[in-house]
Amino acid sequence: MRRPRSVKRLLLEGLTGVALCAAVVAAVALATRDPGAAGPSALAAAAQPSPAPRAPTVAEEADRVGQAAGRLAEDEAARRFARTFAVTPQQVADLRDQKLGFGDVAAALAVARVTHKGLNTVVALWANERLDWDDVAARLGAPRRQVVRQLRRAQRALGGLPEG
Repeated sequence: MRRPRSVKRLLLEGLTGVALCAAVVAAVALATRDPGAAGPSALAAAAQPSPAPRAPTVAEEADRVGQAAGRLAEDEAARRFARTFAVTPQQVADLRDQKLGFGDVAAALAVARVTHKGLNTVVALWANERLDWDDVAARLGAPRRQVVRQLRRAQRALGGLPEG
């Protein structure tokens, strides 16, 4: 059986601080469960950096906004959408009359605001082409990050996210 790499060797290979501590803790945990399992491969596996978090999609954020809006009365949610997206409550009500859920209303308003396209253009593209909101945003040239930022503003306005 090969000896595990030394701490000095791990440091030389670029592991520092928290990653090193996590690697040592994982190797010790494996060794206490199965003494033969804590070889170099277990330590190397524990020392692998975790993948970067995936950016949220427009559709995921819209769903979260829809859930936050669902906790409010219909007219209160419409007022907060109107205030957040600088539209009238009647425009929000018109979208709801078209059988759009609050998440879809928020996505349509966010994409329209970022792209400076008409709300009817955005909704028509979504409904007629059967695209998801990420594809609608991409087709209209809206950076996903900006649309997600608008949706998070809406979620905060609805009480679904803390301020900040």
